[in-house]
Amino acid sequence: MAEVIQAGQVMAESNKRELVFKLIKEITPNKNISIKLDQKLCDDLGLCSYDMMLLISLMEENGLSVNITQIGDNATVEELVKAVDCEE
Repeated sequence: MAEVIQAGQVMAESNKRELVFKLIKEITPNKNISIKLDQKLCDDLGLCSYDMMLLISLMEENGLSVNITQIGDNATVEELVKAVDCEE
């Protein structure tokens, strides 16, 4: 699993994006999928509401804080990445 980010540690934007991509790949039904920022989490990647709860839980376990109010019903990967901030 991904390396846990310690409190107060700053994560570069590219590292944050790569961690989100890795966590999505861990839960997506299609393990061979190539993840892109413009893909929709539900329609393109096949994530259901349970998968989304699991993904957010994994993100938090890995030191990321997700502002779920910024994620719409059919958000893109990019919108998810933008909704993430490292915990301070």
